[in-house]
Amino acid sequence: MSDSTSVTVKIGVVFAPREIEIEIEDVDTFLSDFENAITSDLKVWWITDPGGRRRGIVTDKVSYVDIEPETNREVGFG
Repeated sequence: MSDSTSVTVKIGVVFAPREIEIEIEDVDTFLSDFENAITSDLKVWWITDPGGRRRGIVTDKVSYVDIEPETNREVGFG
């Protein structure tokens, strides 16, 4: 298990009933990649999560991106 903190990102896609949910480790890099993808001529934006799973998202179908705030996730009894 990694000591790095991951953040959940939810991506809404036009005409899709569900959100795409992905874990990321670096919010700033994710936002920069997202902005580059939607402002360039890219048709598909490929995202890789910390576990190596890749997802392709059609850039002109993204309706929103929701980034969960970073929190300390403690497990156990207090």
